[in-house]
Amino acid sequence: MKRFIFVTVFFISTYTLTAQNKKIAVLPFTSTCNSDNKPAYYLSYMLSDVLSATGELTVISQDAIFNTLENESIISDDKHSEKLDLIADDKKDLVVRGKYCMRSDSIEMEFELLGDNGNVNVAQERIYGPIKNYTDFYKTMYRAVEYLFQRINHTEKNLLSPNGVLQGHERLRTIASDHEEYALYVQKWEALGYYSLGVSAYEKNNDSDAILFFEKARRLDYSNSLKSEKNISAAYLRAGNMAYRNNDWPSAITGYNRAIEFQPENADAVFNLGNVYQARKEWDVAVLQYRRALELNSKYVDAWVNLGVVLSEKGKAPEALAAYESALKIDSLRALVHYGCAVGYDDNLDYVKAETHYRKAIALDSNLYDAYLNLGILLKGKKQHKEAQRLFEKSLALNPNNAKTHRSLGIVYMNDKKQVKKAIHHLEQTLALDPGQRDADVIQKNINVLKKRLSKK
Repeated sequence: MKRFIFVTVFFISTYTLTAQNKKIAVLPFTSTCNSDNKPAYYLSYMLSDVLSATGELTVISQDAIFNTLENESIISDDKHSEKLDLIADDKKDLVVRGKYCMRSDSIEMEFELLGDNGNVNVAQERIYGPIKNYTDFYKTMYRAVEYLFQRINHTEKNLLSPNGVLQGHERLRTIASDHEEYALYVQKWEALGYYSLGVSAYEKNNDSDAILFFEKARRLDYSNSLKSEKNISAAYLRAGNMAYRNNDWPSAITGYNRAIEFQPENADAVFNLGNVYQARKEWDVAVLQYRRALELNSKYVDAWVNLGVVLSEKGKAPEALAAYESALKIDSLRALVHYGCAVGYDDNLDYVKAETHYRKAIALDSNLYDAYLNLGILLKGKKQHKEAQRLFEKSLALNPNNAKTHRSLGIVYMNDKKQVKKAIHHLEQTLALDPGQRDADVIQKNINVLKKRLSKK
C-alpha cells in the first residue's frame, strides 16, 4: 500500500506582486508531534533552493533565518512560534512557513504563504509516495516541493515570469537527478539542528538528552565541522560528576571513561577519574590517572596536589613533597597548596617549613580545619600545649565531628588536672565517631583511669 503526504496549503494573497526581486523567506518547518525531523530540513531547503533558482526573487537564506532563531532547534513548534511570527512580520513581501507531523503511514503537512493583507486561500492536496527508504523518502519530498512551487506560481500569477518558472522547474529536475549530493547538503543542516538541541539540553542540565542529540549530530556531520565530540565529552563528564557526588563509583567511572573516549585530551575527566580511585583507596590506579592528567596539562595544580596526597598514602613522602612543591611553583596563593606542602614537609620531618606552610594555609583560608589540627599536633610535639589546645579547639569549632580532633584535644586535657571531665568527654567522642581507630583500647583504658580519678574527688 502506498503511503502519502497530506498537504494543506494556506495562501494570503489578495494583493498582486508585479515587480521582480520581491523578498521571500521560507521559514523552518515545525513539528506538531514527536516525529522525524527530516521533512523540516528537506522542505525548507529544497523550496528555498528552487525559488532562488528562478532568478526573480530575493530569497532569505536558511542560514540567516537559523541565526535569527539564535541557533535553536527548529523541531518544536511551541518553542519557536513567537520568533517565527516576528520573522514573518519583518517587512518581507512573502513568507512561506509550514507544519508537519510524520505518521506511521503518512506525512501530514500544512503550509502558509503570508502576504500583506491577511486574506487566506486554502488548497488541499495529497501527495502519494512511499517513504520506507531514503531514496523513496527523498523523491516524496521532491514531489511535495514541486507541488508547492506550482501552487505558489499559480496563486501569485504575476510573481514570476515564464522564464522564472522555467528556471525553477529546471532546478527541480536537477534536484531530482542529484539526490545524493543534495542529501549531504541537507544532512549538514540536520546535524546542526541536533547539535542545537544538544546545546539546549546541556544548558538545562539534561545530560542524557544532550548526549543523545550530540551523538546524532556527530553521525550526520560528515565533515566534523561541529566538533561534537567535545560536547559529548563535556556531558559525560558532568554525568560522571553527578554520580561521584552520589558516591556511585561504577557510574562515575563509566561517565569519565566515556568522556575520555570522545575527547582523550580532556584533562578534567582524567583527573576526576583519579579522584574516584582515590576515594576507593586504589592508590596505584589513582596515581596513574593523576599523572595522565598532568601529561595533558602540566600546570594542573589540583592534579599535583592530589598526586601528593596519594603518594603520601603510599608512604612515598619524598615523592609526595615533590608533587606539592610543583603545585606551589604554579600557584602560591592557594591555601590547599600550602597545606599540601606543610603535610609534605611534616612527613619528611622538616617541622620548621611545615609550621610555616600550615600558618600560610590558615592565613589564606581561616576555615581550613585540618591545618589547625595538624599545626596543633606539630606544636604539641614541641611542648607548646596551650597553643596546641587553642588550635584543636578552633579546628573542632569548624568541624565538630572530626574524631582525630576530639582525640588530640582529649589527650591535651589529660595533662591538665583541672580538665578531667573535658578529657573524658573528648576521648569518648573520638571512640564514638571512630570505634576502630588505632589504639582504641588504650584510649578506653585512659577513659577508665580518668573516671576513677574523678570518682575519688
